[in-house]
Amino acid sequence: MQDLEKACPEGKFIPEGGSSLNSPDEGLVDIVDLPAGWKGKVTKVLGIGAVELRGAVPIPVEERTCTSFLNIGTLWFCMNANMLPITFGILGPSYGLGLRDSSLVIIFFTLLTALLPAYMSTLGPKIGMRQMIQARFSYGKWAVSIPILLNMATLTGFCIIMAVIGGQCLSAVSGGTLSSAVGIVIVTILSLVISFSGFKVLHLYEKWASAPSVIALIIACGCGGKHLDEQSVPTDPATAAQILSFAMIWLLKIPRSVFSIVITALVMPISIKASSDFFANLENFIALIGYWSSAFVGVFIVEHFWFRKADCSTYSHEAWDNSEMLPPGIAAIAASVVCFGLVIPTMEQVWWVGPIAETTGDLGFEVAFLLAGLLYVPFRTLEKRIGGR
Repeated sequence: MQDLEKACPEGKFIPEGGSSLNSPDEGLVDIVDLPAGWKGKVTKVLGIGAVELRGAVPIPVEERTCTSFLNIGTLWFCMNANMLPITFGILGPSYGLGLRDSSLVIIFFTLLTALLPAYMSTLGPKIGMRQMIQARFSYGKWAVSIPILLNMATLTGFCIIMAVIGGQCLSAVSGGTLSSAVGIVIVTILSLVISFSGFKVLHLYEKWASAPSVIALIIACGCGGKHLDEQSVPTDPATAAQILSFAMIWLLKIPRSVFSIVITALVMPISIKASSDFFANLENFIALIGYWSSAFVGVFIVEHFWFRKADCSTYSHEAWDNSEMLPPGIAAIAASVVCFGLVIPTMEQVWWVGPIAETTGDLGFEVAFLLAGLLYVPFRTLEKRIGGR
């Protein structure tokens, strides 16, 4: 493996647009002068370690050298082998579902809703772009900022939930001598440290950390299994409305490391505040994230299969940052927004129950996906006919 620091001449460094340091796809690209000012100083300091500096720049074919399925498999398995999925499962009774119905909904709707995002994730190695950069080919260079901001809000929300769970777990194992607030601070700071340690440390941690977590979960299930028959049983069988409701379940110039610090600074106080009424906040959060993301997936899938014929070569690396070569994004935004004219009446939340949802239960997730995709076809066709791109 090449020593990147030794490969760089004195006074030179791989910038944010260059190769990610200490990453699985390590490799050199063009070396340019360090940027002037504070950004150059920050970049130089971060480069001493293993912080990923590439940012949103596409990865050329010759640098896509990591082909290990194990890295990806253990990464995502470890992310899911923790307390977070358990807390989502606990929400079943709040929708009037018993153990059997909650379990069936979790299994089958997880398979159903994970199918399209899983397929979309396979496009990254083929195209060499992050998913939100791929979205520029439907939303355009500037309009894509809207789903990016929504995605950041969603990820921050999940960080808050995980920080609360981690802090409460630390408080529980300490016998109460450590408060939840202090536990949240410890969890968020440790997460920040790991995010600055590079891909190798992250993958090494994720590769082995899932083992004790899975063992702990098995022990917890074994110890608590005898209490499963003590739960309250719904008087009425699960209805379609209940099941559907439960299952609904350009700042490129700023170094990416700054976002990690800013998000940590936001997550810490919000997590401490949210922990006081955790499950109410959790239920409201997961109820909202599905609507925008399903509309986004609908537009993304239609663009890829209908207009690009599932041809990954149509995502040009020369066009990704050129607004004159990318679509204006009007069609994608219009489809995403207009679909909510029908999504809102099909929403069922604590603060709003639409007239359609009163009968059917929450159908907002499904309606957002289908209607956004259907609307995108005529909108995008008209956009291409008028604008030519």
